[in-house]
Amino acid sequence: MAAGPPPETRPRHPRESPPANGASRSHVGVRRKPLRAISPVAQVARPALLHAQLQADRFVHDLIPFLRFPSISNARKHRGAVRQCAAWLAGHLEGIGLPDVQINAHRDIQ
Repeated sequence: MAAGPPPETRPRHPRESPPANGASRSHVGVRRKPLRAISPVAQVARPALLHAQLQADRFVHDLIPFLRFPSISNARKHRGAVRQCAAWLAGHLEGIGLPDVQINAHRDIQ
């Protein structure tokens, strides 16, 4: 005859009941993906990436002079500009803390 208790009296699974706080049922029973473990490389890189994001405007502003050099050229008329660009870049790299910056000129540029 009856296969079990009537639906009104059977125990309900917690996901079947609406939440007590009055929220909609749409989120009840939603499973969230477990958080992935962060790799050691990502743990080390995260502070640097955050710093880069926070300082992005300043970094772009600091590098605008670098973009003004006509340095991508094999024309003889740009040799001086290529040297100036290399000197500017070396100074900038030293200014941000790189300890051993060297300019190695190609024989055609010297």
